[in-house]
Amino acid sequence: MAEEENEYKVVLIFSGTLQLGAKIQRHFSPKTFTKLYNALPLEGPFINKRGTVQIFVNFLAGFDKLVQYAKEGSLLYDPRSRSIFLFLESKNCSSFVQLGRIDEEDIQLLKKIPNSGFVKIQKQ
Repeated sequence: MAEEENEYKVVLIFSGTLQLGAKIQRHFSPKTFTKLYNALPLEGPFINKRGTVQIFVNFLAGFDKLVQYAKEGSLLYDPRSRSIFLFLESKNCSSFVQLGRIDEEDIQLLKKIPNSGFVKIQKQ
């Protein structure tokens, strides 16, 4: 399989103003990767609290490869809440599926994400 089929660029647009580039990668969670990419664009409300941004997209993919730790800028999926999480700081997490990461050049923008609003995740 070619590299471009294993990694896709997406954009997260917060409240219509702040844009963050990210990569979702197949090797983290192959089943969830395919379902997520085929479901894009996804839209929903978000809340920024305690070092994470929870994006309520009502996305259903089930459990894939679970992780217990997230680095700053990680994008993870929580099958229990059917939400996508963006980690603003490195921390332990419980039973999340790794999807990808925010682009390194956009990491500094994590601190500018509003407390709440609406987000759209789309293919780049």
